[in-house]
Amino acid sequence: MDSRRDFLRKAALMSGSAAIINVLPPAIQN
Repeated sequence: MDSRRDFLRKAALMSGSAAIINVLPPAIQN
């Protein structure tokens, strides 16, 4: 049970960090 919650939390962090990495470079260049 807890492992599934941990997995969801880690997946959310990974997707969030990936989105930030994809969004930040253009913002910095502009």
